[in-house]
Amino acid sequence: MKKFLTVFAMILSLTAGSFSTASATDFLIGAKGGYFVWNSYLKRSGSSMFDSMENGDGQLYGPVFSALFTSDLSLSLSGLFGQQSANWTEMNFTREGSSDLISATYDVEIVRADVDTALSYRLSENFKLIAGYKYQYFNMTIEDAFYQRDGTTGGVEQGGYQKIDIKMPFHGPALGVGFSAPVGEKFFFAANLSALFMWGKFKFDNTEYYYDTSGTKDYSTGADMDGVTMKTRGLNCEPTIGASTGDGLPIVTFGIRFQWTQTKFYNAAPQSGLNDRWNNDYQYGLYVAVVQPI
Repeated sequence: MKKFLTVFAMILSLTAGSFSTASATDFLIGAKGGYFVWNSYLKRSGSSMFDSMENGDGQLYGPVFSALFTSDLSLSLSGLFGQQSANWTEMNFTREGSSDLISATYDVEIVRADVDTALSYRLSENFKLIAGYKYQYFNMTIEDAFYQRDGTTGGVEQGGYQKIDIKMPFHGPALGVGFSAPVGEKFFFAANLSALFMWGKFKFDNTEYYYDTSGTKDYSTGADMDGVTMKTRGLNCEPTIGASTGDGLPIVTFGIRFQWTQTKFYNAAPQSGLNDRWNNDYQYGLYVAVVQPI
């Protein structure tokens, strides 16, 4: 997390420095935060262990920066960082290539980062064109305790503990439109809709400890997957309502963030269980943002 905050701070300082010489440029700086839910594409990826995966949820927060070059042209940079978690139990599933029945309880921690840049050009009083670039990162740790039964006799063969680390960095362009309109003297409504396409990587590390019925302990590094790549396509929608508290005073915005994407795996080994379809992914939440003109 510190790594991403440091990189974001460097980008922010360089961007501000690049335009500080333009006297006509106005700046807005602030922060936003909220509660977000991730309905992961992994539960639709084809791997049996993720079939009953619960949604991850948690608080995300980060900085907001905008440079207003003219009344028609602006550049914005924002980020959301934080952790999400999920817990679930799955009963009597099988792994690829085995008929043994496995029951497990899962605990998942997700470190997430979303960084969005956008260059906006106003086409009319209410509409603008948006071109941007997005970086998204997931670091997921899955821990589970399980027991395994023979698929024919039903007898318990062994139990154990498993830890899985999955890293998924994505990046790519976005293109969209924005709408805004005043509501009374101090309030306004705005909404942005953009299409995005991203490239990513899937790094999977698995460590397992097994205990058989005699109490014998066995350690296995499990299955590691490297070299698997991904592509993501989808839509991002953010309707907001806001209020200007006065000249030179903060602007407060309440918004809904909804992102629907489809993710596809490439170069995955057949024994991984990962399919080659476009798998739906949903991220959504509520947030509040406060920015200060400077």
